[in-house]
Amino acid sequence: SGYDRAVNGTYGLVNINQREVNADFLLSYTKAYDKWDFNASFGGNIRDTKNANSTIGNQNRTGLEIPNLFRISNIAPANLRYENTESHRRINSLYGVLNLGFANTLFIDITARQDWFSTLPEGDNGSFYPSISASLLVNELVDLGPKVSLLKLRAGYAEVGNDPLPYAINNVLDADGGFWGSAPTLTVPGTLLNPTYTAELSKSWEAGLELALFQNRLRADATYYSARNTNQIFDVDFPSSTGFSSRRINAGETSSEGFEASLGLTIVDTDSWNWNTSFIFNTNVSKIVDLPEGTSFIRLWNDARGGAYSWEGDEIGQLVDARMVRIEDPNSEYFGWPVIDQGGFEDSDRTLQDADGNRVADVIGNFNPDFNVGMTTSVSYKNFTLSMNFDWRKGGQFVSQTYRYNESDMRTQRWLDKLVDLSDVDDVPGFLRANADRYLSPDGDFYVLVGGPTAESGGLEHTEGGITLNDGVFMPGVIVDDAGNIIGENLGGPGTITTRYQDHYGWDFTRNATFDADFIKLREISFTYALPDHFLKNIGFTKASVSLFSRNIILWTAADIGIDPETAFQPSTGGVGDTGVLFKQGIERYNANPWAIPVGVQLNFGF
Repeated sequence: SGYDRAVNGTYGLVNINQREVNADFLLSYTKAYDKWDFNASFGGNIRDTKNANSTIGNQNRTGLEIPNLFRISNIAPANLRYENTESHRRINSLYGVLNLGFANTLFIDITARQDWFSTLPEGDNGSFYPSISASLLVNELVDLGPKVSLLKLRAGYAEVGNDPLPYAINNVLDADGGFWGSAPTLTVPGTLLNPTYTAELSKSWEAGLELALFQNRLRADATYYSARNTNQIFDVDFPSSTGFSSRRINAGETSSEGFEASLGLTIVDTDSWNWNTSFIFNTNVSKIVDLPEGTSFIRLWNDARGGAYSWEGDEIGQLVDARMVRIEDPNSEYFGWPVIDQGGFEDSDRTLQDADGNRVADVIGNFNPDFNVGMTTSVSYKNFTLSMNFDWRKGGQFVSQTYRYNESDMRTQRWLDKLVDLSDVDDVPGFLRANADRYLSPDGDFYVLVGGPTAESGGLEHTEGGITLNDGVFMPGVIVDDAGNIIGENLGGPGTITTRYQDHYGWDFTRNATFDADFIKLREISFTYALPDHFLKNIGFTKASVSLFSRNIILWTAADIGIDPETAFQPSTGGVGDTGVLFKQGIERYNANPWAIPVGVQLNFGF
């Protein structure tokens, strides 16, 4: 039936044509004077790209006329989908570079670049980007003794820009592939474009050091960086009375700060044995500093009533979820209890922000890690070498749609274990009241369900369609009418509303399918034999080796649900405050592939 559930299969043809032409010139001048080294360059570039794509195939979820006959002629004319897109983009650039060196100790690099973008308004389409960086070899300036091989200090500042996609400044009619009778239709885009865009701008600085000790047997490198991104291109909500659902503007500011470090060790270095190990550490935090007027959040993607949303001052990448509706009157005896509608389900009147645009949703995680650590180790004995690469991710969360679909179909033990079996409790309402801090409080268990899919697992008697089964559950709380008035308790006593277990998964809450993204991986392991020199001379090579390698040997995950957290991404479809990301990060759907451990042999030769 195909991925999109098309009847009898689906078929289509896609033609992709891409062309890029670059033209460059570069003039350079070099001069050495006393202790100074001087190098200057001036150049330019024209980058011209054209894309032309066409598609013909099934409309979504429409199938072939004859099963498995994959021909365009086997698609009903009314079900054909046509798409044809073309784009042309050019960037003209001039740039200059100045490199200065003094006594092999101090180095300064200065650059300047001017770009003119074809995608920006004519006459106001230029952007200027300077940069400067400097480094100082302290060990050349001061005698640090024989144990210090290198001590370098460095710092730099840079500005870079980015233009919008082609044809983003003027609203034009779009041929959407639809028909009115036999005539093709044209549509007006839902987003009001901006004819006065300016290029996005990123200003960043960094500082770091490099250190080598004991004849380079201990090597370290550390960098701290900070960046500010302004003039970003956003889609913001627009009154529908204008004929557009959103408008695109230049506004907003984000910040990013991070730290990167590496450490290399030569643990053993003899004529026969050699053991090298290196570590790489990185961490980064990005935040929303300022948002345009009329925009209260950036939505990278949404899921149920939550998703990846960030309000002003929040970290980018945070995952939020709507709160469960509860009794908010502190004077009520039911204060804090979940509100249950007359169908037996949790109240669906949930929002992510209040009328003033302030976030009221719960932050349930962030798809970015706290930090990443990579490790490479290599042990050699004469001509034999064993190498391994490890990766460790600490922190962060992801949403698994694959697991959600399976879990809502009663295919996971995790959800069964969440159910509260009170079949051996004589006074269920009394028990729930006595344990209100766990079963009825916002500080207790989330999404409590009493019952189960069978009588043996605590399932309650439930009648539906004239059939009575022991597959009932109920959510503890208070029942309200359509006006929001409390009309009864839902604690297992008289008046309690039960539902079928399989209908009460809690699909609307993102946190029910959110998992920790920590993992440890042994990405690759290899065993190599280098052919000896005397053999190489006989066969005419300068070097040659044979390696036996494998990948994906070990994967440990904190989630332990059979899904690799690194597969938590999907193609982006945009949203309010869309920043143009190509992938939705932190959410996976159908990315759960069988675990494969390849084994291969690699031959390397040098002449």
